[in-house]
Amino acid sequence: MRRIRLLTAATVLILLSCGGSQAPAQTGPGDNVHATPTSEGDVETDPALAGEATDPMATDGADGATDPAVESEPPPVTFRLVNQANEDLAFSIEKGWQTSFIAFSGQPPNAKPIIMYPKWCTRSCDLAEAERCEVCEEPSTVKEARAAEQRLVIAPGEAYELPWDGLNHVYENTRVNQDGRRVKCECFRQEMAPPETYTVRACGLRITKVASESTKLQCVDTTMTLPSDSPQVITIEFPAP
Repeated sequence: MRRIRLLTAATVLILLSCGGSQAPAQTGPGDNVHATPTSEGDVETDPALAGEATDPMATDGADGATDPAVESEPPPVTFRLVNQANEDLAFSIEKGWQTSFIAFSGQPPNAKPIIMYPKWCTRSCDLAEAERCEVCEEPSTVKEARAAEQRLVIAPGEAYELPWDGLNHVYENTRVNQDGRRVKCECFRQEMAPPETYTVRACGLRITKVASESTKLQCVDTTMTLPSDSPQVITIEFPAP
């Protein structure tokens, strides 16, 4: 358990320090995801993960249907992730998209970050106390962690569009009663992201297919100005490593 948590903390540090360069990730050839391109714009995932590696942003109504009125309205921001290389570009999404993105205004060490997508295993502070702290099981071994991993793979020359609702997740500590005891956790409140020009850093994996090489983390920076009078598409191009 301790090892898995240390790896998660290390991933956050890599995102902050990547700055458009590549850094080795603790992943071996046995973790490759094989994707076969179909039509333009399609994104394939490992067949073993079919039905699991879905966009965490997608939500259905109580009856499983999506409100047509909501569907017709484009999101305030869409990130268009473009794979310009001749090899797959993968994103680990089992803990949500926030593990692959950071956004901040200003420059370190005085940068001010925003959290565009919710952290893994967190819920809204507006929920009833009994529902506010989610209970999530962490893998206890590396083998279990790999079995639980979900990747979204963008094939060479393809693109994937990821929506963002323009809301910043502001976290606070809370305590709730669970099974007769007080439990601490974090919960979030959502508010419009402050007007600002932001640096957006997205990080994906270049999965190695050669035993002598290691999988690399590739990070790309772009800018985003908020608010915008109309929906905007922010293109993030991942060149050949």
